[in-house]
Amino acid sequence: MNASQGTVEHGQIILDSPAALPDGTRVEVVPVMSFQPALGMREEDWPTTPEGIAALLALMDQVEPGWLSPEDDAAWRAALR
Repeated sequence: MNASQGTVEHGQIILDSPAALPDGTRVEVVPVMSFQPALGMREEDWPTTPEGIAALLALMDQVEPGWLSPEDDAAWRAALR
């Protein structure tokens, strides 16, 4: 079952799109806290095309490994070559 999203208006929840649930179905409503930063990337934001995957990998290659000592960084760069 997929989650539905909506907005509270005058104490009632207005769904973004009609729910495919029969009348009388009990549901649980959990507020989405937009002010809490998410860690990482949401599942729906991961690229699925070859071009998108290549672009993400290119961005990842630009990240410098700041947690390595200078010696370990040199060894890592040598291994990459």
